[in-house]
Amino acid sequence: MEWVVSRSVSRSSTRATGSEETVMAWLAAAVSALTFIYLFVALVRPEWF
Repeated sequence: MEWVVSRSVSRSSTRATGSEETVMAWLAAAVSALTFIYLFVALVRPEWF
């Protein structure tokens, strides 16, 4: 079941590379970047939170 879901996600990807590893790496990088930005802003401007 997991294989079927992951393959369908890979096929629906619009990227030319399209491999599952590449998609997961980009997702992890995006989450890490957003978390870093959130924590940096919270450190610099704690009154916003």
